[in-house]
Amino acid sequence: MPDADRRKSGFPMILVVAAVLAVVVIPLVWIGRESGKGRGTVAPGRVEAVPGEIRTIPQLSAERKSELIEQLKGALRELYGRAFLREGDPPTIPPSPQPSPATRVDDLFTANAQAALRKDPEVFRPGPVRAKEGRVTFAGVVTLEKWKPVQALLDVEFIAGGSPTGNVTADLRLQQKGTLLLTATKAGWRVAGFGLAFSSALVSPSPAS
Repeated sequence: MPDADRRKSGFPMILVVAAVLAVVVIPLVWIGRESGKGRGTVAPGRVEAVPGEIRTIPQLSAERKSELIEQLKGALRELYGRAFLREGDPPTIPPSPQPSPATRVDDLFTANAQAALRKDPEVFRPGPVRAKEGRVTFAGVVTLEKWKPVQALLDVEFIAGGSPTGNVTADLRLQQKGTLLLTATKAGWRVAGFGLAFSSALVSPSPAS
């Protein structure tokens, strides 16, 4: 299978530079709110979320920062577990005026981000691939208002092993890397924007010793 490398963007990348370099508290606009129940479940432990350096503006105590990081870990495990590791096809959606979901994770995106995802769903829809356990690493900046989280701008990298559907003997390496913008809602963290690249490649077998 030839390498595939696709870059998708759901928000202006200048926001990334502005947020990372910011040294003062700048209120961020809530891009949108979208709640919804998850479609299906993911087996516990199938996605490992590993935090790197997380900065908060303003600065939180160590205890509250640890709680915040756990929330982010849970949100990313849900996002990547449902997108890449859940087995089976998305459920059939009854006819309605609303567009059909483009991926398994549409309801984890805000309304504006869903529109971007419908244009470029491949970044969260790996195709005819059976993925195995994965690992997502993340680092970035979280802004707060009145000591409550508002938005998180994260550099993320997801890596998983897998195989093409119907060919369990071939090994694939799946990778998604880039930037996620998360916004806090009553339903939890939701993706408000993304600038991500997804790639998959065959893993060459090790030579026999």
